[in-house]
Amino acid sequence: MPALRKRWLAWLLALLAAAAGGFAPAPAVAHTRSQSFSSWSVEADEVRGTFSVRAREVTRLPETTAGPGDLSGRLEDHLTRRIEVQRGERLCDPVQPPRSLAARPGFARVELRFRCRGQERLAFRVGAFFEAVPSHVHFARVRLAGEAPVERLLTAANPVLSAAPGQPRAQAASFAGYLRLGVEHIAGGVDHLAFLLGLLLLTRRPRELVGLVTGFTLGHSLTLSLAVLGWLRPDVQMVEALIGFTIALVAVESSGPAGGPMSRRAGVAFATLAALAAGGALAGRGPGPVALLGLALFAGCYLRLAEHPAQARRIRPAVTASFGLVHGFGFAGALLDLGVPQDRVVPALLGFNLGVELGQIAIVTVAWLAGAKLLARWRSFPGRAAAEATAAALCALGVYWFVARAYATHPGAVLVS
Repeated sequence: MPALRKRWLAWLLALLAAAAGGFAPAPAVAHTRSQSFSSWSVEADEVRGTFSVRAREVTRLPETTAGPGDLSGRLEDHLTRRIEVQRGERLCDPVQPPRSLAARPGFARVELRFRCRGQERLAFRVGAFFEAVPSHVHFARVRLAGEAPVERLLTAANPVLSAAPGQPRAQAASFAGYLRLGVEHIAGGVDHLAFLLGLLLLTRRPRELVGLVTGFTLGHSLTLSLAVLGWLRPDVQMVEALIGFTIALVAVESSGPAGGPMSRRAGVAFATLAALAAGGALAGRGPGPVALLGLALFAGCYLRLAEHPAQARRIRPAVTASFGLVHGFGFAGALLDLGVPQDRVVPALLGFNLGVELGQIAIVTVAWLAGAKLLARWRSFPGRAAAEATAAALCALGVYWFVARAYATHPGAVLVS
């Protein structure tokens, strides 16, 4: 069997393995950062708070006597031991145990109440999820009677927010805080990093790479803003699934000789999506066949257009910008989950978006320099083999993410981030 046919067969097996894995009820890694949000109001001696978090984050917590399927009970038990309110040097008394409230789909919400006597400064210690996820971020907002709200991003290293009457708003979540969150989000977003790596594999020309990254930036900046402003509300799980699709498609195009002619790659992509549609129909879950057919046509047409190098270079910036639209909705999830207050939307958007861009530029620059050094050392077969192996791995990972995330939104699947 010729070497090219062996490589093509290896690619096909990797795709089928990823697709089959996605139909199993296995954990699916979501791209959004582990985060939670709390809002507190203080009236005289009474302190009321609501704690919100994605339901899938609760599955990270140890099971309790509430039972494996009772996420609300698991979260209530966790918060009982992880959230404290302190007045001066004294701990406040809980008025009642944490109590679950109605929440929007995919989220869990709990009410907490404390009695805090005295006039000293209040301190809110939120230790939830930091043991399970050290990189977890919590956004806390406290409003004292007649005062402007005080906000802070809490981390495992700094889990306390303090508030007192007349306190200046210097503690409000600042531009720098959102900028840092943007950098951390792109650095911790494995699927976004995988997409950027796919772009690096597509071209070795600095000018073309700048054009691709610019198109990606324009696309995700637009949808990030539209989502945070509330003008668009896409389905979160399908956005995450489409991010996997963009990774797989870019990896297929960048696969070099190992992928075979573009017409063959287009056929494999179309057949893979058709198989997913058939498997989803048999399993009774997954995206509708019309949606999958649309993705199949897009993938097939794009790969056929990319068969000619000059034509591919012309259309890549536009396609990358369209992929950026999808990733922008993913980036927006970090801010939407934090519940950015209306009077903080502008600094939140600017700071977070700039942080994403700075992190993105740093990652692309380092990866570009490292790749150039490796290619200079491995000018022939080793360099090409490494690039093809990376493209194959990215493709399999993208297909798995697409299948696992898309089908996890339907009965019978488990989604654990």
